[in-house]
Amino acid sequence: MSEQAAGTPQGVGTAVPQLTLRAVLLSIALAMILAAANTYLGLFAGMTIASAIPAAVVSMAVLRL
Repeated sequence: MSEQAAGTPQGVGTAVPQLTLRAVLLSIALAMILAAANTYLGLFAGMTIASAIPAAVVSMAVLRL
């Protein structure tokens, strides 16, 4: 292990950026896709879905890659 004591979590003591270009681009892409899907479903079937939860799940899965 390089410079890390055993049992110390990896992110402790390091500055992690909260807003990155990758996160911004992913949020824009997901917003466009889910807004289009929600609009289509709303116009076609007369019902809409809450797209915040699927967006959060998909973004966490993509950002883990």
